[in-house]
Amino acid sequence: MKKAINLLLSAVLVFMLSSLCVFAEGDNSGSAKKKLTVFGDSISAGYSLDDYDSDDLYRSKKCFPSIIAEKLGAEPKVDYFNFSHSGWTSSQILDSIKNASPDVIKDSDYILISAGANEIIDIIQETIYGVFSDDPTVAQKYSGALSKVNSSNLISVFVSGNSDPEVKELLDYFIEKCTDENASKKYNQALDKCEENIREMVSYIRSTGSKADIVIMTPYNPGAIISGNKLIDKLQETLSDMRDRAVALSKSTKDGSVHTVDLLDLFDGRYPFVTFILSGDIHPNETGHSEIARLISKELKIDENKGSSSEEEISSQKQESQETSEASDKENLGTKEPPVSQTVVYVVFGIAAVLVVCIAAHFVVTIARRKK
Repeated sequence: MKKAINLLLSAVLVFMLSSLCVFAEGDNSGSAKKKLTVFGDSISAGYSLDDYDSDDLYRSKKCFPSIIAEKLGAEPKVDYFNFSHSGWTSSQILDSIKNASPDVIKDSDYILISAGANEIIDIIQETIYGVFSDDPTVAQKYSGALSKVNSSNLISVFVSGNSDPEVKELLDYFIEKCTDENASKKYNQALDKCEENIREMVSYIRSTGSKADIVIMTPYNPGAIISGNKLIDKLQETLSDMRDRAVALSKSTKDGSVHTVDLLDLFDGRYPFVTFILSGDIHPNETGHSEIARLISKELKIDENKGSSSEEEISSQKQESQETSEASDKENLGTKEPPVSQTVVYVVFGIAAVLVVCIAAHFVVTIARRKK
């Protein structure tokens, strides 16, 4: 009888250990989550998306940082922090990194940086506004055109190639000023400053003890939908240079932990589909953010099976994004590690079975003692 009892208790022990193994292998809820921290401008803030809220960037579920955070299972303000702000230049973004909690930076697994676009935009705006302050007669000369163009519709007018002779003359004048020697000098200075700031960002991040993978996103050129335009060509040249400098920085890191995500290439030839440019807004739309998230995820091997969509698929990418999300849920069910809900079922079932066996063992022991 003792032999039988020992065998039964051994079976109970084996069953309990197997239940614990199922829990340890399948339940990710107790393991450390990947932490994501984002610094940047309006692109990483999700500006222009219909769920964008400047007072609460975490409210947007459509911006690429939130999409990536969701893939990681990162909880906002716990495992996921977004310190982006619309309009910030690389200098302001550098300040935001230095003002952030060193512990947040140190504990991050991934740090995304979107910087550089506003340096160029600021030069264009300053050049245009400077034209009027430097020469008051310009406002009088182009008064007719200025009555038809304002800050809210300037991009739309520019993109549409307005046929109004007065407006066209004004735009040509702006283009000339924004591409002359003085403007070119400012673009080059901005490139140097941006590169300096980004290098300092990486250096500061590493000084906190952070071993995070750092992603540098390069600005894109939505005006590229216009061909044969001196300003657009100048912007393409400038942004290409900015991209090349970021790539060089990434390659200079020995451990390969600094990555460049090339939005200039990602969006090339696709701007009407991935931005609001046709509505006069240069920011990425929902499809654009989905594309950025996919490219970053691919670069960081967060989701290796999903690459960028082909150009033929762009027009239907909103539908594809939904299908991809659903497919991802189904795909997770087929992985070696069961979802938490499935794991809980296994564990509860295992514990219940162990209790039943223990009760049976106790019953057998009691009977054996009574017989003695």
